[in-house]
Amino acid sequence: MDQLQRTLSDLVQSNSETNPNFDMLVNDYVRWHLVRIFFGGFVFLSLVLLIIILWRKFKRTPAKANGKWSFEKTVYAIFGTFNIFIALPIFVVVGANIKNAVNPLHGFGLFTQEFAQSKVSGYSNEMCTAFNSWLQSGKGAMQPILKQQIHEIIRLYTIKAIIFGALFILVAILNIYLWKLLIKKSRKNIIQNKTNLKEKFTLIFGSIFGMITTGISLCVMVVFLVNLQKAFAPLSAFLIGLT
Repeated sequence: MDQLQRTLSDLVQSNSETNPNFDMLVNDYVRWHLVRIFFGGFVFLSLVLLIIILWRKFKRTPAKANGKWSFEKTVYAIFGTFNIFIALPIFVVVGANIKNAVNPLHGFGLFTQEFAQSKVSGYSNEMCTAFNSWLQSGKGAMQPILKQQIHEIIRLYTIKAIIFGALFILVAILNIYLWKLLIKKSRKNIIQNKTNLKEKFTLIFGSIFGMITTGISLCVMVVFLVNLQKAFAPLSAFLIGLT
């Protein structure tokens, strides 16, 4: 671990351009951030579009006869505000990742400093030595044990990304369907002038369940992104496994 950390620090400080293996590692690190940039950018633009849609729906939805917001209008307001608070940090994260992608050695240097403070390794000393030897060789091929591990990282996290991606889609569809169902029921209650305790309890219970599924979908999305990054940037994923 210490020897590998020294090798990484020396290569970063020397800004070596004659070490193809280190260049491969840096390019892998750039891909790590590019995945965040493209995925985060897509999510950010989607949230902005959703905020606009929710705002228009909020403006078009009439209030109750007593002037209070209806259930539907409240849902649009809450989710519009919630999406703003989600979109802002995503914008900041995307900006930070663009900075690291444009100047990867700076970000990679900070990572090696954190790497130096870590004494925990997810791999054997033999694996660390193989990775260190591969970097020091400059142009040498990976040892079979290291090459097999990198291929295993790609295989494992590609499968996990597919699973969590599909799970995210399913949970998101369920979440959208649930909120549409609740809004439809609230409209029906207004038309039929139903204000009994049972109808209110149904909307409250449904809203709680809807918030839970919304939280789950966000968590699954984050897990999907992490696995996608590791599938596209296996060398960076390997180094993270050492910390």
